[in-house]
Amino acid sequence: MAIAGKFEIDAKCYENFSCEYVARIMDAYRDWSKNEVQHLPKIEQDSRLKLTESVDWAHVWKEAQIRAQNDDLDDYYIPTPVFDWLEKDKVIKLTASDKWGWIEKARNVYLMDLRNGEYPDLPIAETKDRIEWMTRGKVINKEQLTWKNNQAIMSILIVISKQMIVKHYARRHAAGKI
Repeated sequence: MAIAGKFEIDAKCYENFSCEYVARIMDAYRDWSKNEVQHLPKIEQDSRLKLTESVDWAHVWKEAQIRAQNDDLDDYYIPTPVFDWLEKDKVIKLTASDKWGWIEKARNVYLMDLRNGEYPDLPIAETKDRIEWMTRGKVINKEQLTWKNNQAIMSILIVISKQMIVKHYARRHAAGKI
């Protein structure tokens, strides 16, 4: 945009590409973007929430049941909002104790995946630490927390458990047990 003349600056670097040159362009861009943002329509937070709540996951649930009947349902590809949708519609009814049981099953799956190298983007040292921490309660990064109190770990386990629960219920529906 600077080279195209959209800013009121000299954008030619004259073979002198420096921090000052980049800063001059970035300052001009920040000024331009402040004005552009003011012209965008305001979106109320409530309307965004209503949009996500109105999604009907019935087609995904139906497909999950069909795939479960054919024993072709991989829980890693189940969108987690399907669980919330099914729980809201009372298809899935779990107590807090039941949910913790599923979290424990998810912990075992996560540990197995870590050991099998299913998270290649996680550094090897961190993978080893997580395995050690989740099996023996070793402290990571000098935190005095258990894995149950670690938000990053729990968010992973919640996703895995929701997927496992939907798969379990899809199999039960497919078998006519519900």
